[in-house]
Amino acid sequence: MAICMLILGGGYAQVTTPFNQPSGAGNFVGWDNTVTTEPLMIRHDANQPIEWWTNAIHRMRLHPTQTTNLPLLGGGTIPVQQDGFLAISGTPGLLAPGGRGAFTRLHLADIDPGGVGPNFYAQPWGFRGWMRNGITLTGNRDQAYVGQLYYDEDESDMVIQWSDNSDKQPTFGPDRMRFLFTWDRVQGVNEGARSEEGLELMRLYPENSLQGYVGIGNYARPGLAEPEPTEQLDLLDRTVRLRDFAPVANTKPRQRLSQRTLPNGPGSAC
Repeated sequence: MAICMLILGGGYAQVTTPFNQPSGAGNFVGWDNTVTTEPLMIRHDANQPIEWWTNAIHRMRLHPTQTTNLPLLGGGTIPVQQDGFLAISGTPGLLAPGGRGAFTRLHLADIDPGGVGPNFYAQPWGFRGWMRNGITLTGNRDQAYVGQLYYDEDESDMVIQWSDNSDKQPTFGPDRMRFLFTWDRVQGVNEGARSEEGLELMRLYPENSLQGYVGIGNYARPGLAEPEPTEQLDLLDRTVRLRDFAPVANTKPRQRLSQRTLPNGPGSAC
């Protein structure tokens, strides 16, 4: 009966302190370094996930070889091959049966305190199929990605992407990319590095689906007449300083055509 249960059901293990022989206080699952020098392996040789739980809540899953389909805003779905993707979330719905799971190699999904469904903590609108080897962040009904974008072999771009769901803009958007600097918080300060929000050095503002602006300066300053950049490059204050217009020497040696190896050998006629 026990063998049949192991075959038909999932395997569970609980390791106690006497078996672990811990060198310090507390219980753990693993090997004590006085017992063996072999690596500790957490593995599942079948095509099944590995899961982590705390407080009886499903917090993390390492996906097996599998594919899921994410819904698109205008209808239809986009397939995501989740082989070995890792999902971390305080919201059990992301990892529940039929849940969306990880979009990319690592997916951090924020908790859903309002209970408003997967589009809050696992927003797929804005996701693209090339988002794979990177980190996805979802929460508050929005999505972002930091990682690689592959083209041809050995041609890869580093990408910072964020999105908005067009049906909510401009009511709840647009969403910006901002660069903030903070010091220790000082009560009663509403501007600068010691404020709650911090000092904004730059922001990228997508005005619509075809046009975006770069603003340099603290556009989060209270009482600012124009709180968004309105030009391709918009300096809030100060000026632009350009230094050293001297030409830079080309240190790469130039090779004459007669010195190159032509298809038919050195000195061959073109």
